[in-house]
Amino acid sequence: MWFSKAKLKRLQKAKIEGYITSEQEAVLNKILNKYEARSIAFQRLMEIEKQLEMTKPEDKPIDVSSNVMRRIKADKKVTRPIFSNVIFSGNIFNPVPVRFAVIMLIGIFIGSAFTWMFTAEKNTTNNQALVGSLSATSDQAINYSNRNNLIKLIPYQIGNLHYLNFIVYARNEINFEVTFNESDFLLTKADYVVTQGNKSSSFNIGSIGFVASGMTSFQIILEKANETKASITVTAMQNQSILISKQLFLE
Repeated sequence: MWFSKAKLKRLQKAKIEGYITSEQEAVLNKILNKYEARSIAFQRLMEIEKQLEMTKPEDKPIDVSSNVMRRIKADKKVTRPIFSNVIFSGNIFNPVPVRFAVIMLIGIFIGSAFTWMFTAEKNTTNNQALVGSLSATSDQAINYSNRNNLIKLIPYQIGNLHYLNFIVYARNEINFEVTFNESDFLLTKADYVVTQGNKSSSFNIGSIGFVASGMTSFQIILEKANETKASITVTAMQNQSILISKQLFLE
């Protein structure tokens, strides 16, 4: 391979963040033109970056010192209830629905990036591990492989949202089921990121099912309904045989 992967990642980061030079951009375009799969994946990342920029709340200058001085003068005249501080803070910071949407888009962006990174590495070795996630521990991730299948679950957490990113290579169909207690988690999103096979998913009370064949990436987003540690169960079956059945604990 005539270029280093580290160099490619640096060029892509410079392009996304807007500080790439004309010489660097020429090198990046040359690489992407030669490797069509990398070009398509990079364009997907650029589109997601634009969506994030569109959903970002408009920054408005706030004169904090004036607000504080007005509150000090008012407090000298009238005793205010404690909850007024909460209202004051809520007026300064962006609304909860906007913040929630931005956080969810960031999580989807990261999940797509994991899929692209893993797909790019597939041609080197089918058994190479994708190491690390934002907040995964040994009891949260899944790494499974045999002669015909490769299954990875890469979980991470942003706020009270838990992202479950499944990356699967399978010669024959694998049926997945994720079960959880609805008093602990609320289903926010469940969909294919990419698949070479047929899209088939099902949703029941406290469970999500989907089918994977070929190269498949499937993302599930669960919103934590409380602050107690809770579990989900992931089961994978192929030809009526259980490949995986694992309980994962999420904070």
